[in-house]
Amino acid sequence: MALKHAPDFQNDPAIVKIAVAQKGEALKYAVPKLKKDPEIVKIAISQDGKALEFAEKYQDDPEIVKIAVAQDCMALQYAPDFQSDPEIVKIAVAQDGMALKYAPDLQDNPIIERIAFSQNAHALQYAPNLQRDFETVRAAVALDGLLLQYAPDFQNDPEIVKIAVAQNGMALQYAPDFQSDPEIALIAVKQYGSLLHLLTDNVKNDKGQLITETSDSYLAMKNASEEEKNNRDFVLRAVEKDGSALELASDNLKNDRQIVLAAISNDYRALKYACENRYSDCFIFDTRIFIRIFEGTDYD
Repeated sequence: MALKHAPDFQNDPAIVKIAVAQKGEALKYAVPKLKKDPEIVKIAISQDGKALEFAEKYQDDPEIVKIAVAQDCMALQYAPDFQSDPEIVKIAVAQDGMALKYAPDLQDNPIIERIAFSQNAHALQYAPNLQRDFETVRAAVALDGLLLQYAPDFQNDPEIVKIAVAQNGMALQYAPDFQSDPEIALIAVKQYGSLLHLLTDNVKNDKGQLITETSDSYLAMKNASEEEKNNRDFVLRAVEKDGSALELASDNLKNDRQIVLAAISNDYRALKYACENRYSDCFIFDTRIFIRIFEGTDYD
C-alpha cells in the first residue's frame, strides 16, 4: 500500500484519491482532514466498503453507510447507528447472511433471519427463530452437520441428529443423547475414530466392531482408555487395520504373539513397537514375519 510509505503525500488530496481508488483501505493512511472529505470517502468505500472504519465522521451518514454496505456487507460492523435499520441490514445479509452477526437487534426478525439463512446457512447461529424451526434446521445440518450445535431444541431429535452425523461425524459431540445409540455411533466413528471416546458404556461393549469400521484405528486407539488399550479384542481389531496402532497398546498386549503378528502383517514396521522379548521371538522364529520384513522397501 504505497500511501502508507509516502507520509509526505498523505495530505495531498489528488494523491490520496488515486490511492483509495485503487485500494479503499488506504484511507487509513490519509491525514484526518482528508478522512472527512466526502468525495475521498465515497471513492474509498466504493472500492472497499470496510474503509468505512477509517471514516468515523460518516459512520452515521445514511448515504455513505448504504454505499459501504452495498459494496461489502461486513462494513455494517462500522455503522452501529444502522445495525438496527431493517433496510440497511437487509442489504447486508442479502450479500452474506453472516452479516447478521452485526445486527443483534434484528436477529429475531423473521424476514431478515430468512434472508440471511437463505444466503448462508451458517447464519443459523444468529437466527433464534430459525433455530427452533424443524425444516430449517434439517436443511442446515444437511449442509453442515456441525450446525447442530446451534439448534439445541433438536439435539435429541433422531432424524435431525442422524442427518447431521451422516454429514459430519463430529456433530455427535452435540448430541449426547445419541452417544449411546449404536447405529448413530457407527455412522460417526466410520468418519472419525477419535469419537470413540465420546461413546457411552453400553456402546463401548461394541467397540471391537466399531473400530473395524472407523477410518482411523490409530486415532481411535490414541483416544481409547487405558482399559481399552488392554482389551485384547479391541487392540487386535485395531492393529489388523493399522499395524502402527500397536504402539499405543498396553505393554501386556505388545507381548501378545497373535496381536504382534496381526500388526506386522498389516505393516512390518510395527515390529519395533513389540515388547523386546516378543520382537526377538517374532524375528528369529516366525518365518512369516521375517519374509514380511524383507518384502518391504522401507527399512526405517
